[in-house]
Amino acid sequence: AIMSLKQNGRPADEYVKEFKKLAGKLRSWPERLLIREFKAGLDSGLRRAALYRGIPPYISEWYRTAIELDIGLKEFREILPKKVSSMRVMSGTGPILNKP
Repeated sequence: AIMSLKQNGRPADEYVKEFKKLAGKLRSWPERLLIREFKAGLDSGLRRAALYRGIPPYISEWYRTAIELDIGLKEFREILPKKVSSMRVMSGTGPILNKP
């Protein structure tokens, strides 16, 4: 079941919570295997951001990193459209309105 678990666009903290529950039943699994499965289930953008930040050696660090980056990426996506539209207005590259 843990091998088919995916984030699928939901918040990272929900994915982490479900992964931890399943991982708790797999006490015999080595940590590196848990990390591999956790990473594989992350949404690709979040996985890339986590790998770019550096590869944490422990699963607990992967959990924390995924949640922190997920929050940061969401905030960035919310701010970005506002910045782009305000930049267009300021630079005069916004839509040209035909005046009657």
